[in-house]
Amino acid sequence: MTSTLPALVPIGQFALGVALRAERGDFSALLVSDGVPCEALARSLADEIDPTHGLSVALVALSELVIPDLRAAQQNVLVVYERAPAAASLWRSLDSDRSLLPRGRSIVFVLPMSSYAHLEREAPNLASWFGAAVSLVDPDADALTAEERERLLQRLRAKFDLSDDEFVARVAQGTAPDEPDVALWLVLLGRGDLLERH
Repeated sequence: MTSTLPALVPIGQFALGVALRAERGDFSALLVSDGVPCEALARSLADEIDPTHGLSVALVALSELVIPDLRAAQQNVLVVYERAPAAASLWRSLDSDRSLLPRGRSIVFVLPMSSYAHLEREAPNLASWFGAAVSLVDPDADALTAEERERLLQRLRAKFDLSDDEFVARVAQGTAPDEPDVALWLVLLGRGDLLERH
């Protein structure tokens, strides 16, 4: 595995990053400790992305991965999870066929840490596509409490000197400032459907 441990992140923060990069299309990996079921985490990730950010998500088991099917998929985000340890031949095949993987949408691999190390050994070219977009899920991180959410919203209202309704109207009109806090505000308001307008 890489010489440094990946960043430890709450699943909601990782989902926000995936959503913000969905139009650009990229590859990322969300790692779990060995023994943690990847399918359940993949479903949680899909739930975080889909309703909050207005994106469509497809879940695909790594053992059932067929590149032409991925290329034909219409979803914005493809979440590939490991159901059982992948054979070295699968990783080598993905490595040699990586240019056939779909572009213009986000592809997230949800893997145990040991499987990601296997991927790095057997599919180094594919692994290089992840770059720094490899994170370790923080199982102890909870979602924001109502009080934390309200504190963030108050900070954003003060920073931009706008009410929530004024802010949403500016985003809808395309006149909101171009900065990351705008995306955070939309997500906190449950208006992920407006992210692509920003």
